[in-house]
Amino acid sequence: MAHSKLGAPKPKPVGRQVSEPPPTFANGSRLASVLMLSSIRGLDELTPAALAPVRQLTAKNLGCPVELHLIKCARIDNVPFTALVLVEARGALVGVYEAVDYCRAVRCNRVCDAVVRDLLAAFGSFPRISAKLEPLNPFSGSSILPSGTSPDLILGFC
Repeated sequence: MAHSKLGAPKPKPVGRQVSEPPPTFANGSRLASVLMLSSIRGLDELTPAALAPVRQLTAKNLGCPVELHLIKCARIDNVPFTALVLVEARGALVGVYEAVDYCRAVRCNRVCDAVVRDLLAAFGSFPRISAKLEPLNPFSGSSILPSGTSPDLILGFC
């Protein structure tokens, strides 16, 4: 404990602690472009069970049942895998996120819809997902994944 100039202990500051808002892939009826999962300390901890609270909050925000699917993509460039989180709602695949390690947490960045369409064209479908891509709010951007990875490096799903 720190001491004042007179030698007496300084009181601890009293006040409210600021907490992070709960993580959800949705802002109202729209999908967010970025989501930080600070309670998940890295990709090795990213599991369907770890995503359960996020799924519940996303469903609440969207006002409908939501399923989150964790997909690992095999790569040709000696990187172990690329992690994708797929958001399924209203009978459709409404968005895809790339998950990356970020400052002892996991950062999920929305993948451009055109990149998702290219992956679907190359591989037919994502494992265990039969829903078609119908984004809630269309997301355009780069022709590569948010991490800078070219979709051409992906060999398939594991």
